[in-house]
Amino acid sequence: MSTLTVFSAPGCSQCTMAKQIFDKQGIEFVPVDLALHPEKRAEIPSDLRQLPIINNDGVWTAGWNTSILSGILASRMPATPAAQ
Repeated sequence: MSTLTVFSAPGCSQCTMAKQIFDKQGIEFVPVDLALHPEKRAEIPSDLRQLPIINNDGVWTAGWNTSILSGILASRMPATPAAQ
């Protein structure tokens, strides 16, 4: 599966919520605390400033957006077998 990275910072409640949603759904992600790893800011496109910043296999998003989070969840959930 492709890489999902969540860039966050201490005190960011929306970052915490995004990570909790992924955890609850069993979706693997790489958490990056920008306070502990400021050098990782260089990986983030310069126009993205609002946390959480999420890199979903090269597709970047910033800020709390439930429709984007829903799309990430849908793309990463295992397919369910069709009813017979």
